[in-house]
Amino acid sequence: MQQNEVNSEKHVTNRNGVQLARKARENGVSREAFVRFLNNPEDVKRFCDEIKNGYNWFNELQIEANKIGARVHLIELKVDYTRSYKEAAMAGGPQTDLDHKALKVADLYQSRENKITDEVIVLFKWINGKGSYPEACDWGKQNGLLKTTPHVPFAIGEQFPKLNMELGASSMYVVETTGCLLYNTASACNLSWNNTKRKANLYYLSSLNYNFVWFAFIKKHI
Repeated sequence: MQQNEVNSEKHVTNRNGVQLARKARENGVSREAFVRFLNNPEDVKRFCDEIKNGYNWFNELQIEANKIGARVHLIELKVDYTRSYKEAAMAGGPQTDLDHKALKVADLYQSRENKITDEVIVLFKWINGKGSYPEACDWGKQNGLLKTTPHVPFAIGEQFPKLNMELGASSMYVVETTGCLLYNTASACNLSWNNTKRKANLYYLSSLNYNFVWFAFIKKHI
């Protein structure tokens, strides 16, 4: 390789490195944290594997879901965990009755983070409706996914108001996977779509076993 080609390659590499560092700063990563990342071989390898494999991990999830008669769907969105529970619920489900019990259980949940985050959400459902809420949660755990709180289905409803149509259904539910105990009975918040109407709800876990119920999980951050 001639000297001018070597210099050109170094210039491109250095320029791309500067752009990567700038993007890290723009996304709130301090210089010190970025340097620690570069000096940690395991972190760098995971980062490179993510780029190399793209969304192969989701393809693998689809295969695992198919094995047990289930379906998965991928969503990327921002979740504002600083927002009050009621405000988030009404934004996601504007047709929610103001006295609905789903709006009265905020104290039963602890917010995952007190900030606005970019989340990759995996929606999971039993195609034949024969699976349960606990079984769905077990599947998520086995596949390295994190549980969600009500802010996630509320955010999905607000940012994807026509999700039901995209998934080929007039009616559907997205359920958080942390759950709560209401009147000593295991329950979970969810957001329902019924044509153009969206509502926040709270149901007993035993009633969340239909094929139009999607369970929401979070993909772990790198």
